[in-house]
Amino acid sequence: MITKNKKWFTLVEIIVAVTIFSIVMISVMSVYIISSETTYNSEIDRAMHENVKNIVMEISEDITKNGISWVSDSISSSDSCTSLPEKDKNEFKKWFIFCTWSHIYTISKKDDSGNLLAVSDSNKSECEKIGTECYLTKAEIWDKKPSPLTNSLVTVRKANFIVTNDWIKKVTISLELQPSAKAWVRSSLVEKNIFNLQTTLSVRTYNTLNKQNNEEESSKQ
Repeated sequence: MITKNKKWFTLVEIIVAVTIFSIVMISVMSVYIISSETTYNSEIDRAMHENVKNIVMEISEDITKNGISWVSDSISSSDSCTSLPEKDKNEFKKWFIFCTWSHIYTISKKDDSGNLLAVSDSNKSECEKIGTECYLTKAEIWDKKPSPLTNSLVTVRKANFIVTNDWIKKVTISLELQPSAKAWVRSSLVEKNIFNLQTTLSVRTYNTLNKQNNEEESSKQ
C-alpha cells in the first residue's frame, strides 16, 4: 500500500504569514488615513479662503459706496451705530458690530427654527464652542434682518471691528474662523484648523485729497 506524504503549514509559517499580512494592511490603512486627512485639509483651506474672500470683498465694496459709520455692542437701539464726532480725531473704538451708513455687520447664529439672530455681548462666547454654527452676517440699517456672508462649512468664532478717525476713517477687521463640525470632518481637524484674519479697509481718499489740493491752490492765488 502506497501512502502519499501530506504537507502542512507549521505554526511558525502561519505566524509569519499573518504578521506580513498585518503589516501590509496597516501600511495600506495608514496611507488611506493620511490621504483622507490631506484631502480634508485641502477642502477646509479652500472653504476658509472662499469665505474670507467673500467677507473682504463685500465689506470693501460697501465701504467704497457708503463709507464708514461706527461700531457698537448692540443693534437693538436706534443709535447703535452713531458716528464718531469729527472733533474727536485720532480716537478709536473696538466692538463686535460694525456699521457703514447703509449696513450692519455682526455675528449671528441660528435659532431652533433656523432663523439667523444676531448675538449679544452676553452670548457671543457660545460661538467659540465646537458644534455651534455662527455666521458673519450683513443687514440693512433700517431692516436689521441678517443675511449670511459665510457659508455652513465655516463658523465664525470671534469678530472685532476697530474704527479709527485719524484724518481718513478706516476699520480694522479681526475675525477668527473655524471649520464647522460636520459628519465628514473629524473633531481633531476642527480643533487645529483655526484661521485668523486681520485686514484694514479705509474710505476713498481721492475726494479728500482733491479737496485739500483745491484749498491749497485757492490760498496761493
